[in-house]
Amino acid sequence: METIKNIIKKFSYLKGVIYFVVILLAAHYLWKFSFIEGKDLRGLPQIFLWRSFDLSFIFNTAVDALASQVYYITHDVFNMDIVAFKNSIYVKEISSLIKIVWSCSGLKQMFVFFCIIAFYPGAEKHKLWFIPVGLLLIWFLNVLRISAIVGVFAHFPDQFDFVHEMSKYIFYFVIFMFWVFWEEKIRK
Repeated sequence: METIKNIIKKFSYLKGVIYFVVILLAAHYLWKFSFIEGKDLRGLPQIFLWRSFDLSFIFNTAVDALASQVYYITHDVFNMDIVAFKNSIYVKEISSLIKIVWSCSGLKQMFVFFCIIAFYPGAEKHKLWFIPVGLLLIWFLNVLRISAIVGVFAHFPDQFDFVHEMSKYIFYFVIFMFWVFWEEKIRK
């Protein structure tokens, strides 16, 4: 019968992945249980509370910035016939509105990424540049993700739910790949 030490030694190559998953889940649940989300009469997010502090301004500002950047890419770069107002994008071609809400902002994913790198072993001097670069890349990738969703919605509106759901998993895969890059190229 193998001892616990032998079992741990046998699976030591999984230590980093297990550590990654533990930090990911801890960050996810810390986020989930730290914020209280209020909804308006339509069921859309309206107020974000952390303890008793209203953080709606931060989330609303991020969503408005995201919507304007998505507008720039879809309208100015890809020449789509759309109109943007605050956090909404109206697709003229199909006379439909896409509302970008806080969960589209990428803030949670940025928080998760921050936690993974900040609490994972590695030199502080590398974390000081890798975290900001990673956060900027995640923001940029999220702008591309939402722009792609708008593009799909404009041409294949019936595929919106599928593309929206799948893009979330791809987003987390990208965060995982950032961690792999950290683990394999930066930390060691």
